[in-house]
Amino acid sequence: MKKLRFALLLGVVCAAALSVAVSAHGIRSYERELLEHELTRCYPEANLAERTGICAVVLHRLDDPRYPDNIGGVIESLRAIGEFSSREKYDSSSLRLSRDAVSAALIGADPSGGAVSFRYTKPKLRGFGESDDTGYSHGSVVIGNTEFFK
Repeated sequence: MKKLRFALLLGVVCAAALSVAVSAHGIRSYERELLEHELTRCYPEANLAERTGICAVVLHRLDDPRYPDNIGGVIESLRAIGEFSSREKYDSSSLRLSRDAVSAALIGADPSGGAVSFRYTKPKLRGFGESDDTGYSHGSVVIGNTEFFK
């Protein structure tokens, strides 16, 4: 019985934290869905950390006066530089992963290290801030196939 109460309490706390985060960023439910679906279509091969980092970049751009102040505008600005271009169809498990990533970013998870830009790259490198002839720069964060930078 105690475990059930704890699980229910934890669920209520998580829902409340998510609700506060959503209103703090001013994200409406349809904008959240747009981000989830765009993330899933554009990066179906990305892992949870990469997707969470990409969501964090979108949220950072929302808070930055140099970028649009809505999810659709931010996604369009990323499309203009070649990110967020639809690559392929996706399945429901990929959409679930994107929903988890958006939820994590909304409650403060930020594997991007505060980045406002990213680029998808094919070669995989390990570590933080490594640089070699593939073009990774010092101070960037590399997660999987995605490089995040400020």
